[in-house]
Amino acid sequence: GYGFAETMAQLKSRFGYAFFGRDGYPPTIEEHVLTSDMTIGDIRVRTVVQPHGSIYSAGFRFDHAGKSIGYSTDFHEVTDDMIEIFSSVDIWVVDALRERPHPTHTHLALTLDAVARAKPRRAILTHMDQSMDYGPLSARLPEGVEPGYDNMVIAL
Repeated sequence: GYGFAETMAQLKSRFGYAFFGRDGYPPTIEEHVLTSDMTIGDIRVRTVVQPHGSIYSAGFRFDHAGKSIGYSTDFHEVTDDMIEIFSSVDIWVVDALRERPHPTHTHLALTLDAVARAKPRRAILTHMDQSMDYGPLSARLPEGVEPGYDNMVIAL
């Protein structure tokens, strides 16, 4: 599994058997600590720490062959580091849980402000609850921003 060092340490302390095996059972998780900038194969992967209530989540930017995509869910506050990493990506898949604020997830107005600051070529809203109806929401989003949907295929 992939995670920040602090997250991996917590997981190993709670679920050590999954990492080290126990009582004849083999380990089932291979630890990979996320760093801020790494390469997997020929894909550059950059990570950013995102505030998610009282804990943190990871946001990702993937760059390959001149194309870029950002993936950023499970946050409630937008940091300057987040804007920097997602700045000018071709596609930013970004959290927009609902209209009103939530303690651990971003809301539509905050997401749209972040999109305006980061200026991705295209933004796809994700992690939306049932109050975010596709049709009415689509009609009022700014150009270049669209709601995602189940089984959506995104071409770069």
